[in-house]
Formats: sequence, C-alpha cells, structure tokens
Amino acid sequence: MTLANRIIGTLLVILSAYVWFTANAFPESIGVGPGADFFPKLSAASLAILSIMLILKKEKSDESIFSVSGSSAWKFVIGFITMIVFVILVEIIGFTVAATLFGISWLWLMGIRKLVKLFLIPILVSLLITLVFEQLLNVPIPHGIIY
Repeated sequence: MTLANRIIGTLLVILSAYVWFTANAFPESIGVGPGADFFPKLSAASLAILSIMLILKKEKSDESIFSVSGSSAWKFVIGFITMIVFVILVEIIGFTVAATLFGISWLWLMGIRKLVKLFLIPILVSLLITLVFEQLLNVPIPHGIIY
C-alpha cells in the first residue's frame, strides 16, 4: 500500500500544481473580497498538503484495506447504484429532494436505524446546501418537478 500511496500522492501533487498555475490565469478581483482564483488556489494548496502527508505516511501493516466480500460487497454495489440513481434523479425531482433521498439511503446502508438521525440529518444537510448555494452564493441548483 505504501508504493500505491506514494504514486497517488505524487500524481495529486502534480494535479494541485496544475490547478494552482491554471488559477493564476483567472481575472483579478474588482473590489472587495477574494478573486476568482481564491477557491481554486485554496483547494490546490489543501490538496498538495494532504498529498504530501499521504506520501510521507508510514503504513503499520501490509494488509489490504480494500478486501470486499460478503455483505460489504453488496453494500458497495448498492451504494454505487444509489449514486447513479442520484445523478439521474437530480434533474427529474430536483437537488434538494434527491440529496435527501440519497442521504437517507446511504445512512441506512451504513447501519443508522434511529429514525430521527436517519431522516433529520439528510433533510438538514440538503436544505443547508440549497440555502448556501442559492441564497449566499447565488449559484442555481437543479429544481425538478417536486422542488
């Protein structure tokens, strides 16, 4: 796993450098606040730091952490299918409703059975994302036939 971590970490450092230099071509900020290059550079710097940490990380054992069998294999397949269904449903029923259903299904897959957590967390998270993007950032999100 150590060799794979070093290869992936190196590729991610190269990607973060590419994002950083590409963000330099963005126009400068007019007025108060960060410019268009702020978030890409912040993301690139974060990715570079985490990638370097991945490269330098020492593994305690050489056991595979990716062994998937039995019920965990079915959870993986069902989780992957729910992601595909989520992408399809976003355009049909809207982001907020699709994200809520997606969150409920993933929490169920992870073993959360308390109804308050199972329903309240996805509802609040999807509403928060909707409010932040639409009201604070003025970024439209897909609205479908439900919302």
